[in-house]
Amino acid sequence: MTNRSLLTFATIVALLPCAWPASADAAVKDQIYDPSCVSRIEITAPEQSIVNLNADPKGEYQPATMTFDLCGQGTQVYGPSAVTMRLKGSGSFRTLDKKAAFKVKMPTGSRIDGLKSFTLNNMVQDPSMMHEVFAYDVYRAVGLKAVRTGYATVTLNGALYGLYVNIETPDERFLAANFSSTQHFYEAPDWTKGFGTFSSRDVLPGSVANFEIQAGSESSRSDLEALAAISELASDDDWWAAFQQKFSVEKVLRFWAAGRYLGDDDNYDAHVNNYFLHSDSAGVFHFLPWGADRSFRIAPPLDPDTSNGVVFQRCLSNPACRAAYRVQLGVIAEQAVALDLVGKAHQLQTVIAAEVAADPRKEMTVYEQCAAANVTIDHLVNREALWASTFRDPLSGIVSAQSSTRLDCPAPPVVDPPPPPPPATTPAEPQTEPQVPAALPAVSINAGAAFTRTQRVKLSLSWPLGATAAEVSNDAQFLSARKIEKTSEVEWDLIGSGRSSRPRNVYVRFTGPDGPVGSVVSDSIMLDLTVPELTEITVRRLGPVVRRVRSGDERRKNFLLSATANDTVSGVESVQIRTFRGREPQTRSYTPRGRLELVTSARVAYVRAVDRAGNKSVWAPILLTG
Repeated sequence: MTNRSLLTFATIVALLPCAWPASADAAVKDQIYDPSCVSRIEITAPEQSIVNLNADPKGEYQPATMTFDLCGQGTQVYGPSAVTMRLKGSGSFRTLDKKAAFKVKMPTGSRIDGLKSFTLNNMVQDPSMMHEVFAYDVYRAVGLKAVRTGYATVTLNGALYGLYVNIETPDERFLAANFSSTQHFYEAPDWTKGFGTFSSRDVLPGSVANFEIQAGSESSRSDLEALAAISELASDDDWWAAFQQKFSVEKVLRFWAAGRYLGDDDNYDAHVNNYFLHSDSAGVFHFLPWGADRSFRIAPPLDPDTSNGVVFQRCLSNPACRAAYRVQLGVIAEQAVALDLVGKAHQLQTVIAAEVAADPRKEMTVYEQCAAANVTIDHLVNREALWASTFRDPLSGIVSAQSSTRLDCPAPPVVDPPPPPPPATTPAEPQTEPQVPAALPAVSINAGAAFTRTQRVKLSLSWPLGATAAEVSNDAQFLSARKIEKTSEVEWDLIGSGRSSRPRNVYVRFTGPDGPVGSVVSDSIMLDLTVPELTEITVRRLGPVVRRVRSGDERRKNFLLSATANDTVSGVESVQIRTFRGREPQTRSYTPRGRLELVTSARVAYVRAVDRAGNKSVWAPILLTG
């Protein structure tokens, strides 16, 4: 793509009247999955259904009634019809008192244009409210099988839950429309159901049974077993031959390349998560994307050296496969540019802005939603620039050429200044502290640390006089306690996923020959197993700097970098920046929009965030241009 074509984005935005046009005679389901309008979904559920959903949100589907107003105009209204519903989500899961996400099933006789279900995502992990629309657009544009999207506002028993993205369900109807034959359709193992390791969710011989069969025979998984078996082939040539036989190679390579280009940090490549596998009657497999709301969050290398997914890692290690991957990466970049997602971001904002403002349960402000959409625009511009500079001649001025395409966001909210400190008072007379008995029972986790990034911690115990044993538990009722003999330190496993902002507690009660000794003691620590997220990185050229070196003058450039990061559990502590692999990074304490002056001759800087528990985000590359 030339510089001249880059300058046409603003013109395209002005000239195109609407994105994703739906013809007047289009099928109803095609209009439902058209993000150029917002439909209205009203759900009414009896009291018992609400009680059951509160008790077991993702359990059995509960009876309800739904009315669907296509595009919210009152001209095409379906229902009220009997449906069933439950809550959904992993990291995005919310209870009914917050912005819950829903799965809705429509039984035979009450379906809209043959649709069997709706998946209503709450977009709490996507403050831009555009990621899934754009990501699935890119996947489909390069010939991959991916679901469609539309917008809807949802009410439950009269209460407005706000704006949702309606994701097409990959069911039998979807498979019939996209594949000539289906032997099996598998859903990847879910980490929330006990599959916590990459290998347990990967296409490996020991993990075949972990996949859920969404379509096809339940009595045999021979096609998936044959696919997993190729991971054990020692010879690169044998593996490459088997890979070409078992996979639709071009489509699989595009699937990985699109995930890299889109910056999806929760897919097969990054976390071996959120994907489907489809096999046809000949046993040839496709990857299908899912859960794309976390796209546009990171900027991983387009031509990587490693992957957490074993199949992709094996491809990167094979010269023939890697070369084929690079070819498909070019296809992804060309199509992403041709889609003009930057222009469509402007169009989408006009569609959803009023709904965002009226959403009472959104987890961001109107300003933050618009700013997040601009981060997505920046991601698209920067990815195009990185691809162009990596695989083509560098394109000078690409960032400045695109700068006018950002959304014009409302002013950020004004934060009231902190109140003045109270006037100084005369210090009170010192009080004599009571003497604490030396043998007071106590427990501390990791020597009193506030945060941990591992579930395995160390407990330090102070034993009261007369105690000979103790019970340790993660719950105050000691329902699953472990008995220990007298020792000063104990290795202990905390419970929970580490995605919650609630502290993890450990309780200890001491016992002696005659029963309990002293009172129950406890300590708490915040478990953070998540990595922080870089939500925005900007760079500005300041001016040249000349430094004297042995052989003469070396002209370097002076840049001002700023980064915004997010961590919902322990919080962001610092930002690290480096310009060359292998060098020690510069570390700076984190403040939102904190700035760091950087003098370097490098063309790319790498930035990552570190949270208070010590988790680190992936290195995000930033082009140093100008």
